[in-house]
Amino acid sequence: ARAGERDKAKSVLDDVLAKDAKFRDAILLKAMLEGADGNTAAAEQLYRRALAIDANDVDAKVGLARLYIDVRRLDEARQILDGVVQQLEKAKPRDPDALQEVSQDRASIELMDHRAEAARTWLDRLASLPADRRTLALWGEYFRLREEYREGLEWVHHANVADDPGARRLRAALLAEFRFAT
Repeated sequence: ARAGERDKAKSVLDDVLAKDAKFRDAILLKAMLEGADGNTAAAEQLYRRALAIDANDVDAKVGLARLYIDVRRLDEARQILDGVVQQLEKAKPRDPDALQEVSQDRASIELMDHRAEAARTWLDRLASLPADRRTLALWGEYFRLREEYREGLEWVHHANVADDPGARRLRAALLAEFRFAT
């Protein structure tokens, strides 16, 4: 799959699943490949198959929600991710990385739906962590959607940005964009 041989990867996964129809990792990988190839119905069926095996499988839930985001079934994605947030917040120990990703996904949904203030609720949940590339991109879209370039410039200028080349490049690009816009 990583080598770009999707058809061969799917064939191998079909062989694995023929031997063990409940092999979770194979189901999820095949669902991701089907989704990436635009086979939404097949991907959805595979995610649902994984959830039939384990209704609490966070990876299957998030995968299904992301599939719904890709095809703009935003209300269904919201509902799934809200349930995942509740599940993750109750988990002991908590997984801060998973909570960060789900918060990013929820902010993304709201921004796609042009609901800036609803997105803000999720973006604020990311404030305690250094802003990675995706978080910066979401904040950038939030300020663009509101056409609040000065506020965006101020936020980006003071943002605690992750020590990552991609995040630093995006920060520089947002600073330039918002300076130009103001």
